[in-house]
Amino acid sequence: MRKDIETYVKNCRICQQYKPEYSQPSGFMQSTELYEPWEMIGVDLMGPFPKSPKGNVFLLVCVDYYAKWTETFPLRNATAKTISSQLITEIFTRYGTPRYLLSDRGRQFISEITQQVCNDCGVVQKFTTAYHPQCNFTERVNKTLKAMIASYVHGLHHKWDEQLIKLRFAINSAVQETTGYSPAELNFGHAIKMPQDHMLGASIGNQGTETFVLRASKRLDEIKAVVQKNYLQAKTRQRNYDCRRKFREYKPKDRVWVHTHYLSDAAKGFTAKFAPRWQGPCWIVRRMGKLTYFVVMKDSCKILGVINVVNLHPCYPIAEEFTFQSDTSKEVAPVNEPQLL
Repeated sequence: MRKDIETYVKNCRICQQYKPEYSQPSGFMQSTELYEPWEMIGVDLMGPFPKSPKGNVFLLVCVDYYAKWTETFPLRNATAKTISSQLITEIFTRYGTPRYLLSDRGRQFISEITQQVCNDCGVVQKFTTAYHPQCNFTERVNKTLKAMIASYVHGLHHKWDEQLIKLRFAINSAVQETTGYSPAELNFGHAIKMPQDHMLGASIGNQGTETFVLRASKRLDEIKAVVQKNYLQAKTRQRNYDCRRKFREYKPKDRVWVHTHYLSDAAKGFTAKFAPRWQGPCWIVRRMGKLTYFVVMKDSCKILGVINVVNLHPCYPIAEEFTFQSDTSKEVAPVNEPQLL
C-alpha cells in the first residue's frame, strides 16, 4: 500500500502540470566557433509598427555574429520576396554570402523563396526554437534598438524610422563587451571616424597604398588575436553557466511535458499565473539538434514543432494509467502506449 501511494503521488497529473520545478534547469549553453566577419548572420523581423510617413511598417534587422555589425532595413511589407531581395542587395552583394543564416521559424524565413535564395547562394539556414530567444543574438540587438527608438520618438510613434541610420551608427561604433572592439574595427580593421575626429585634426598621416595595406593587415591580425582571447574568456563564463544546469536528453517515443506560455486576459477572466505550467503528455518524435526535439501531443498527435530542451520536462506515467495491486506486488504496470509513426 505504501508503495502504491508513493507512486500515485509522484505520478499525479495535476502535480506534474501545475507545480514548479525546483531542480536545476536543463540545457547547456551552446556556442558557435567563428573565425571571420560575415561567416554567420542572424536576421529577425520587428513590427508591425505604426505606418511611417515613408510607408514603412516593419524593420528587418541583420547582425553579423562575429563582429556584431548591425544593419537595419525599414520595410513597407514583410513578404518573403521583399526580405530575400534585401538580403541579396544589401547583405550578400555587399559583405559576401555568409556560411550560415540564423532566423526564427517565421513564414518569411521558411518560405520556398527564401530557401531557394539560400540554396542558390550556398547559404545554410539555421532556425531557432520558439520561446527560447537566447539562441539568437539578434533578439538582444532588437531590445537595444527598441529602447533607442523609444527614447527618440517620444509620443510621435509614426516617426520610428527617422533616426535608424544614426542609431545603427551608434551601435556599430560602440565597443562590444564580448569582443573588446567595436563592430567597425572588426569589420574594417579601424574605427569609424567621428565628427570630432576631424574637428580635433586626427589623421593617420600621408602613407602609400602598400604601407596602408600592410598596417591594416597587421592591425586585423592583432585584433583577431585579442578577439579569440576574449572568446576564450567568454567560454569560461559559459562553463560557470553550465554548472547551474543539468544535462538531459530524450529518445524517440519518450513522453514529456512542454512548457506553456499563456497570456493573461482580464476581459475573459483568465490569468496566466493560475494556468498549468506544462501541457501534455507529449511524444518525442525525433531529435533535431543538440538541444532540440520535434514534439507532438500524445493523444491528438497535434504537431507542436521543434522545442528546445529548456522547455521540456520528463512526463512520469500518469497515476490514472496504473492498475494498483497489493503492496506485495513488485511492479506497477502502466497501460500499453500506442505505436508512434
